[in-house]
Amino acid sequence: MSQPIAERLFGSLQSAMDANAQVREVIKDRVKTIDLQLRAIQGRLLQVHTNVAQAAEIAKSVEDKLAAVRSDLQALAQLVPEHQFYRYTHLYTSLLQTLCFVVAWQTYLASETVVTPEQVAERTGLPVELDREIVEFHIPLEDLLHGLVQLPSELARLAVNCAAQQDYDRPLRIRAFVQELYSGFQLLNLKNDLLRRRYDGIKYDVKKIEEVVYDIKLRQLSRQS
Repeated sequence: MSQPIAERLFGSLQSAMDANAQVREVIKDRVKTIDLQLRAIQGRLLQVHTNVAQAAEIAKSVEDKLAAVRSDLQALAQLVPEHQFYRYTHLYTSLLQTLCFVVAWQTYLASETVVTPEQVAERTGLPVELDREIVEFHIPLEDLLHGLVQLPSELARLAVNCAAQQDYDRPLRIRAFVQELYSGFQLLNLKNDLLRRRYDGIKYDVKKIEEVVYDIKLRQLSRQS
């Protein structure tokens, strides 16, 4: 005797739900692993606030850890079914934003330059969505911007700590960098509400850095004054 229609229908729906739940769980487990790795890298990079003279060395010290993250990102990409990146994006959007911030922060500490989409793609092993749609696992443009928009806050804190450690030239370079980054964001027509609010907050970071620079110049402490 054949199964009732309702039983067949809801039985197949339950099977689909179970399969989807299983995919979500394995993705969440991998995301958690990568998140812990990124936290460890951030912890190491944060040490620059107590030792600004070693900024480049601190940045270099996390390269092996970033390579391990890249490997795990490839494993994560394999867990997401083909053409279903956005179906599960809520599970890893925050992770990708943190990833972009870490790469941007490490790049700045190493070279005092802003990271490019090409550099992000190279260091993470994930393509960055720019002017074309990407169907495979990738970094959406907005997630890259979320990573970049977090830099000014960290740099404002760094400017204060530079002055405290008698590095009076670096805050002037930080000011120039943040002003340039801020000008770049001003060129964008931001549709994402959270991203726009974070962008609006940059002006407070700029003000904080300006106060540090003003004090340095007032006391004629910098060779660049």
